[in-house]
Amino acid sequence: MPTEIGNDLQALRAYFSSEKRIPNTLVKLILIGNTTAGKTSLADYLVNNNYEETRESTHGIKLWRWKTSENNYGLQVNTWDFGGQDYYHATHNLFLDDKTIFLLLHTSKEMHQQHANEKQWLPQNYWLGNIRSITDTDSTIWYIQSKSENTPLDYLKTEWVRQYNVSRQFKISVKAAATENSEDYEFEYFLQNLKQELALFAKDELPVSWVRIRDNYLPEWRQKDNCINRESFRRLCEEALSANPDLLTDLQDSWEGLLPYLKGAGEVSYFKNIPSLQDLVFLSTESLTSGIYALLSQEAIKNRGEFSLENLQKSDPTNAKIYLDVLLAFKIVFEHPVHKGVYIAPQYLPENPYTRHFQQLIKVAYVIRFPDYMSRSVITKFLVKYAGNEAENYYWRYGAFFKLAGLNVFVRIDADQQKVYVHVEDGESKYKFAVIKELFLFFTVPFNRQNIADTPDYDMLRLQEKKENREQIKMLSSEDVPEEIELSLDDIDFAPVKELKEAIGFKAYKVRSRQGGYIEFNAVLHQLLNNSTMIPKKIFLSYSHKDDNYKKELDTHFAALKRSGKIETWQDRKILPGEEWDKTIEEALLSADIALLLLSPDFMASDYIWNIEIPKAIKKGVTIVPIFLRPCDFNESVFEIYKKQGLPGDTDWIVSNKYLFRDEAYLKVIEGIKNLL
Repeated sequence: MPTEIGNDLQALRAYFSSEKRIPNTLVKLILIGNTTAGKTSLADYLVNNNYEETRESTHGIKLWRWKTSENNYGLQVNTWDFGGQDYYHATHNLFLDDKTIFLLLHTSKEMHQQHANEKQWLPQNYWLGNIRSITDTDSTIWYIQSKSENTPLDYLKTEWVRQYNVSRQFKISVKAAATENSEDYEFEYFLQNLKQELALFAKDELPVSWVRIRDNYLPEWRQKDNCINRESFRRLCEEALSANPDLLTDLQDSWEGLLPYLKGAGEVSYFKNIPSLQDLVFLSTESLTSGIYALLSQEAIKNRGEFSLENLQKSDPTNAKIYLDVLLAFKIVFEHPVHKGVYIAPQYLPENPYTRHFQQLIKVAYVIRFPDYMSRSVITKFLVKYAGNEAENYYWRYGAFFKLAGLNVFVRIDADQQKVYVHVEDGESKYKFAVIKELFLFFTVPFNRQNIADTPDYDMLRLQEKKENREQIKMLSSEDVPEEIELSLDDIDFAPVKELKEAIGFKAYKVRSRQGGYIEFNAVLHQLLNNSTMIPKKIFLSYSHKDDNYKKELDTHFAALKRSGKIETWQDRKILPGEEWDKTIEEALLSADIALLLLSPDFMASDYIWNIEIPKAIKKGVTIVPIFLRPCDFNESVFEIYKKQGLPGDTDWIVSNKYLFRDEAYLKVIEGIKNLL
């Protein structure tokens, strides 16, 4: 069974329907790794027996066609050389497939920085994770320590070999192999093993009709068209074999397997799971890649991420719109929210000088850290999905300030530290926590599992409010999050998702961090790691600053409810420096579910509380609960109507002879609040 057709059931049935088969002579090989790691030098030496001391880095993807032997018994190896710069990574999944051989070429950071004009260097586990995020474990990965003239092989960590299923490890030097009269046994050993591995991938026979189309007709059709619809492609194939009834019947019987095979071999491209593209067949994957990268690299680089369809059509009037449709479908670019016909390639955006300013505007909700691998393509996918849909959004190379569910959100990405910082402004609890959860799942769930749930969490809330059938849509959950990913609430103490989940299961109130400190559970962590749809109630504490110590005592008694994720409290001490305090208080109050009014003589004398806070809470319909803190006259006030629901009891003042220990009173308050949840 050809490895190129993978697990496509229709293609498998079609393959076994064919009765006329011949040996396969074409396989695919992918070279991947940092820029200047030696990928192009290896490909050039394999194909042309040529080595150049200095050469330009590969931009985009380049196809080399390597014949493993000069006689007729050799294999043709479609060798794909992937550019190493991170702004190309978002496009890799257009062309990476399962059931192929990956050679990860790598050099030390010191060697890389000596030779590379572009200083970006990514470690081995990044590239291993990048491969496995797109392909399954059936694909073969070899680790190649490149440019190793005088250095021993530095083997990968054992846990990486197991985690990413790395089959073999070699050290090679193309320079040494190309030297005249060289006896480079290491390169010869590598090359012989590679040819043997490629032969295993070519061991299965193919329908004769497939090979005839691939070798005799497809090259000719490429000279006329770059892209045709599937029906036209089938008609071309049937017309080409019409003079041979046996081959035509063989083609028709095995038709459903032909395109998957050609795609897996790197000969054609088609995207059956993308509605806007599923009817198209790109007759040359090489032309598609060169067209896409020409489109991205011309105007986009020059104009700091922006390009126009009009200018692209001047240089390639036939294919520019089709290439753009591919990039849009795969969420690699997005249309400018204001200027129609102008598009943004996020990977070419400039960096933002105002990140620190945004950090001060909205407090961080949580920080995600990827201990092993964070795909650089996640940055592009994030910007395309969230940043480009509103004119007022502000975005840059590694982050965005934008609106989601009516809330201001700030996300910044530290690619080198493999961290994602999520800042969400305070607001109505059900929307705030839906946004917090949605962004967490977006960044942490592998993209090959995200296509089951394109509907955002906050849209799910709207569906629920409309009483539409929520169950019809399969949702992502915290169970889909890899357990090795780490979380922090302050960017100081981090703990793995696995340990945090276990602690929640044991109803612990804190967990030991990797840094030796502790992470205390709050509503945010419970929302991120629980699959429960329960939204924490937001409790607004209204008090006189002269009662600040009593307020702190009461807030301390809410600790268990906070750690269980049932509530969160807000008080004006949470206002950040530079914020407009009256506006911030108003927003917090209007988004609260419950307002606790700590009654005291000083509270009753506060003009701000009486004139601003209380009227707004009553008008909004917030549940008002008086807390009888210190004895005062409130019978002539609006609070008289709330007397019966006051806590800890019917005018039982907390600071009085009624309670020998104030903790007893506070406990009664907590029990009363529990009845409201």
